[in-house]
Amino acid sequence: MAILQGVVLSDELFEKVLVQRLLRGDQRAIPEMILRLSGENANYWWGFGRYVWSQDLTVALDNHFSRRFSCSKLTIRDSSNEDWIMPELIIRLPKFDAESLLIKYWQYLRVIPSFVQVALFIATPPLRELVESVITESSNPECLFEHFGIHWGFRMKGHPGVTK
Repeated sequence: MAILQGVVLSDELFEKVLVQRLLRGDQRAIPEMILRLSGENANYWWGFGRYVWSQDLTVALDNHFSRRFSCSKLTIRDSSNEDWIMPELIIRLPKFDAESLLIKYWQYLRVIPSFVQVALFIATPPLRELVESVITESSNPECLFEHFGIHWGFRMKGHPGVTK
């Protein structure tokens, strides 16, 4: 790890080394990761949140949602390619942080099945009520549970999975 941490930003291999540091859970690599979260390959860098997380990344995730949902042209049914990793990251957060983020952005997230499933996974009383209302209001509640096993980590190595 010391050798990897010694590679400097000007080195041609810096980003490849950064990836290896993140895969190995190097908390000292988080600031460099955060710098890349607003670039054109942000989704790629968010994926490393599986291996390393901090309160700074929770703040970055909150900021990401704030920017994403602040556009007045955004419709409530919009979904994007980033939705593949964000639910998995939220599942890994401490329950309080996960609940806070989901509730804060629920008006947008409630129409994206993977986020509804994450809210059910976190299963705090307020989140269960929100999920219940979404299911009740949905004309096709079955679609809210597509790919359920993947989002809940069934047979997935390294996923927190269902524990209770």
